[in-house]
Amino acid sequence: MTPLDIYLIVYFALFLGLVFVLRSWLTWRRTGLNPYKLSDRPGPEQVVGRYFRLMPLLSLTVVVVYVGWPEHYALLAPITWLEGRGTQAVGLVLMTAALAWIVVAQAQMRESWRIGVDHDTPGPMVRRGLFNYSRNPIFFGILLSVLGYFLVLPNALTLAVMLLDLVLVQVQVSIEEEFLEKAYGEDYNRFRREVRRWI
Repeated sequence: MTPLDIYLIVYFALFLGLVFVLRSWLTWRRTGLNPYKLSDRPGPEQVVGRYFRLMPLLSLTVVVVYVGWPEHYALLAPITWLEGRGTQAVGLVLMTAALAWIVVAQAQMRESWRIGVDHDTPGPMVRRGLFNYSRNPIFFGILLSVLGYFLVLPNALTLAVMLLDLVLVQVQVSIEEEFLEKAYGEDYNRFRREVRRWI
């Protein structure tokens, strides 16, 4: 097993463990609520919710093939002209920084953190920490992470995941901003005027 194999295994274990499992448990413990709020309502929320469920599985598929069956990695159509130590190093830095950034942003959201839009119990609006610099620091971190992952393992599937995430995150942010304006009114509009969408 190579150092990159070990990094990818550890990274995805930490990402799933810290970003999803631990944060979901902490939110549930503090609020008694299930933070998983991806909607099945007809319309954009349903479409985005379905694809957001699929994206992690596609990313994990690449790791499983790359680490477990490297002889079949060619089936993922590697983009060989992007492969190289320099590109890979940039990708590893982005992935690592993105994970740390996401974990910090989630901790600063505390009981307001959700996966999707919580139409019933959204929690208090957050303006502290990274939210002083970005209205969507978690999504910003996710985009950095998928870009880094593509640079580490450039192939057709990681490219598709990256492009889909770019589109889906934009749609999800628009959905959330519309909801937040209704939920928090002028407080959110002031936040939107003072802080950039990304950074």
